[in-house]
Amino acid sequence: MAGQGRFFLVYSFAFILFGLIGEVTAAPSQAPSTPLIQISAKPDNQQLIADIKNGQQALKEQAAAIVGRLLLATSQEQAEEAGLLNIEQEIISQTDTAYDQQLVKLEQLQALDIKNQQLREEITSLKIPPLAEQHFSFMELDQYYEELNQELRREEGFDSKISVVDRIVQQAISVVEQKKDKLKQLEENTTPESDSFSLLADINLEIAHRDVTLAEQLKALHQFELSAQKQVKTVLQTHVELLKLQVEFLQTHAVFSQDELQNQLQRINKDDFVLNRDLVRTKEQQLTVKNSLDQSRKKLDSADPDDKNSIEVDTEALRLKLKALKTKVDTATRRIELLVTWKEVWQQRYDIFNQSVEQVTLTKWRNKAGQQLKQIDNEEAALNLWLADWRSRQITLSNKMDNEQKVAPDELHGLTQQREQMNSILEHFQDLHTELENSRRLQTKLVDEISARTSQRSWSDWFKLAVDYKINANSMLDWSYALVSALTTFALLFFLRWILIKRLKYIGESSDASLINGFLASIKHANIFFFLMLAVYVASQFLTFSLETTTNIAKLTKVAFVVQATVWASSFVRSWVFRVLSRRTKRDGASMGALTIFNFTSQVILWSIALLLILQNLGIDVTALVAGLGIGGVAVALSMQQILKDVFSSLSIVLDKPFVIGDFIIFDDFMGSIEHIGIKTTRIRSLTGEQIICANGDLLNTRIRNYKRMQERRVIFNIGVVYQTSAEKLPEISVMFREIIEAQENIRFDRAHFSSYTDFALLFEIVYYVLSPDYNIYMDIQQAINLEIFKRFEEAGIEFAHPTQSLYIKNVANADQATPTNLPWSMGHG
Repeated sequence: MAGQGRFFLVYSFAFILFGLIGEVTAAPSQAPSTPLIQISAKPDNQQLIADIKNGQQALKEQAAAIVGRLLLATSQEQAEEAGLLNIEQEIISQTDTAYDQQLVKLEQLQALDIKNQQLREEITSLKIPPLAEQHFSFMELDQYYEELNQELRREEGFDSKISVVDRIVQQAISVVEQKKDKLKQLEENTTPESDSFSLLADINLEIAHRDVTLAEQLKALHQFELSAQKQVKTVLQTHVELLKLQVEFLQTHAVFSQDELQNQLQRINKDDFVLNRDLVRTKEQQLTVKNSLDQSRKKLDSADPDDKNSIEVDTEALRLKLKALKTKVDTATRRIELLVTWKEVWQQRYDIFNQSVEQVTLTKWRNKAGQQLKQIDNEEAALNLWLADWRSRQITLSNKMDNEQKVAPDELHGLTQQREQMNSILEHFQDLHTELENSRRLQTKLVDEISARTSQRSWSDWFKLAVDYKINANSMLDWSYALVSALTTFALLFFLRWILIKRLKYIGESSDASLINGFLASIKHANIFFFLMLAVYVASQFLTFSLETTTNIAKLTKVAFVVQATVWASSFVRSWVFRVLSRRTKRDGASMGALTIFNFTSQVILWSIALLLILQNLGIDVTALVAGLGIGGVAVALSMQQILKDVFSSLSIVLDKPFVIGDFIIFDDFMGSIEHIGIKTTRIRSLTGEQIICANGDLLNTRIRNYKRMQERRVIFNIGVVYQTSAEKLPEISVMFREIIEAQENIRFDRAHFSSYTDFALLFEIVYYVLSPDYNIYMDIQQAINLEIFKRFEEAGIEFAHPTQSLYIKNVANADQATPTNLPWSMGHG
């Protein structure tokens, strides 16, 4: 919005004065014209600057026109037009900002070109032999050597910066293409011949044109940035070349005099004196603070509960102050030790440079310097841990102090003192870290100078050079660790797979373990590509790559893991279905077909989940896809509801087995033997010969009687005798029934009782069990029982009861002679 205030209102007033408002209210039919900045391989910076300034001038004129249109769009009907004009105004402001940034980048490119030319001139002048009276100091050589090492370290990570900017440029190019496609579609949909052509449509078209212009100018800006980064690398390489020449030149022409050595030793002695003086003062302060801490602890023991918190805070502050003083003493002591080493190293460097040292002595010095470097490495590692720990404590304390609600006013001073002491501890550690780095550089210089002065390098030097040689910012030692870890990981995974297969195979052969065999089949599907990706991932932990490469390796490893896990799960499910479930079912066509459908459904679900996980891991938003699959699945399920119901009912029949082929069942008003169990229907052969076809879902929704699974048949029947039967014979009838039933084979008598009085009979109830589900056997036994009952009743003179009706005809004159007349019930009258 700051860019808008810079030129919009000024030009609007000018347009109003000159009476151009009526002209600008008419929407232009053509796209706004703005110069585009084209980047060539070797751009002419002056021409580019002129083009950018022309573009800014054109933008100012177009912005002023838009402001004039905004001043007229004040009515309620023109609110939408004003909103679109504001959007167009904002895009123009952003484009102008991009132009300004392009000018800054071009000025940076010009400055880099000038600097590179200056460095080239210095290289040319350095190749001219020096005058005889010119003298060069060893300290200059030391300074150039240090600067060369810094520039080399800086050069190592510069390619990654350029690759990042290059990716941004590619993204900007992609955005430009998308904007152009959007503009093309809008132009096709918005033509003067169409009914939708209007002022608002024209403004939308203008906005699309300006959006494309903004995207192109941002692309040009990023290209300028890429050119600037490449030019910075060129300048850096030129500077490195110059420094190498300067170091080589000074190694030949520089002089390390005794006076320079004494000056350097005097500076070290001065630092040593200051450190020792501060060390004495710090030890005296330690005693004072220790006494104060003891008094504060005694005061804390006898303090009131209300004052205890503030005293605890003050006591902790004193403890941290004592810790800070101790840290200062320890670091100062170590720094004094380093200064002693520095004096030795400077004296050794003086002797080496002036070639006053024997070969044996140089070897000893190099070994000692190597030991010093190892010690510095260990100390820096420990020091980094201490720094991380105290920084964490400092952050915790700062968070506590920032939360004013939890900190009492009388505790705030003590907490402030604690934070100051923590800062002091961190400063002492940081000072020691800096001195250790200086000592490392000094020892490294000594080792390099010894190697340069000796006639040949030792095997340890050649080995160190080999392991320190870097490929893609990783030393050969790191690559060796990565290779060993990759091979070890691959071998271990392959060996583990072999052991599991061998062991599971032995268990599967020694026992009937279907699940073990299924797991064995899954292990055999362990892919070599999966092992390879795991090995690469483990190896990458020993190497330093760019963030993009590290991310891609992690993504590929996750994809390989998901695919392998899905293969294992798929194989296990397939084995479980066809090894375990198939044993629980009959191996007929229906059962195997249902199991095949179950296996196919399981595989589709597994691989669908795997595909979604892979897409999500690759950065693709699967939310919309999952929602679409959910909606599509619901639609398919609703349209195929009955079919799916029958399919799943088929699976239920196969797995739960309420009946199997050959069973005799009764459901609703139908009965018959099962002939076929299909995916959708079941076929039944009825007793009358026809085939009954029933949907599986409907069949399971009814009550089914499965007579094939009947172990024994319970039979209950009733027999009635006439009321004229004598009381003496009634108990004998039950005994008679028992004798008749027990005389039969394959039968178990249960009971026989005189159960009730009916209208025309004395009713007996008999219960027995046929020890076979066969219906024909039951009927044979029942027939034999009936025949025997009839025979025994006839012998005993017992009459079967049958429905009868007694009519009593009453004659008034001869009422006493009236006798009942028994007529069969079926006659209905007398």
